[in-house]
Amino acid sequence: ALATKQWALIAVLPALLATSTRRMALLGIAAAVAAALTLPALIANLGGFEQVARSAAGHNSLGASTTPENLWWPLADRVQVAVVGERYMAPAWVATVAHPLIVLAPIPLAVLLWLRPGRRRDDALGLLTLCLLLRCLLDQWNNDYYHLPFLLSLLAWETVRRPGVPRFTLAAAILLGLSFWPEQTRIFADSLASAPLRFALYVAWAVPFAAGVALALYRPTALEAARAEYHRRRGAAPRPAAVRDRADHGRRGEHAGQP
Repeated sequence: ALATKQWALIAVLPALLATSTRRMALLGIAAAVAAALTLPALIANLGGFEQVARSAAGHNSLGASTTPENLWWPLADRVQVAVVGERYMAPAWVATVAHPLIVLAPIPLAVLLWLRPGRRRDDALGLLTLCLLLRCLLDQWNNDYYHLPFLLSLLAWETVRRPGVPRFTLAAAILLGLSFWPEQTRIFADSLASAPLRFALYVAWAVPFAAGVALALYRPTALEAARAEYHRRRGAAPRPAAVRDRADHGRRGEHAGQP
C-alpha cells in the first residue's frame, strides 16, 4: 500500500500524535522506508508503475465501478459494460473525488484531536481506527479485505483502553462477515440483484460505528455521561473507566493464580 496505493499515508498523522518526542526523526524514517519501497519499481518500469497507479486511483474506463458497500453507491447506475458485463457505475467525478478525500480526511481529524483538552497518547489508535474505517466507507470500490487494517487498529485500541474481551472488535468482525457474505462466492452477476440489501446492511452498522468511534475520541465526557445515564436507568451505579480497568485486571489476576 505504499508504492501504487498510498493508503499508508492515512497512518502518518496518527503515528505522529502517538509520540511526544522526535517527530521529525520518525517522519524522516517513514519517508525513507516509503522511498525504498517505491523507487525500485519506479525506476525499473516507469510506464508500468504509472499505469498501475492510475488504475488504483480509478483513472481508467472502469474507474467508476462501484461495490454496494460504500457511501457513494446510491449515486451509481446499473449499466452494461463491454466485455465485463453488467456493473454498477458511479458518476465519473466520484472516482476523482473519493480517493483524495480518503487521504485528506485525516488532516482535520488529527487537528481536532490535537486541540482536544486531556488528549491521551492511545487516542492516536482511535484516530487511526476512525481514518481506516472512513477509508472503506469513502472508497467506491470497497472490499472485505480493505477492513483488515481497521480491525487490527480497533483491536489494539480496545485492548489498550479496556482490558478484557474485545467486544467491539468481535462485533465489527461478525458484522463484516455478514455484510460481505455474498461476495465470497461471486463478486458480480449473481450479487448484483442483492446490492440494495448489501448497501443497507453495511451502512446500517458502519456509519453508526464510525460515529461512535468519533464520539469516543472527541467527546469522551459525553460518552461517559451517556453510559452513566444508561446505568441510572437500569438502577446500577456506573463505575469510572479507571475502576473498570482495575477490576478487569484484578479478575484476570485471580484466575491466573488458580491451580
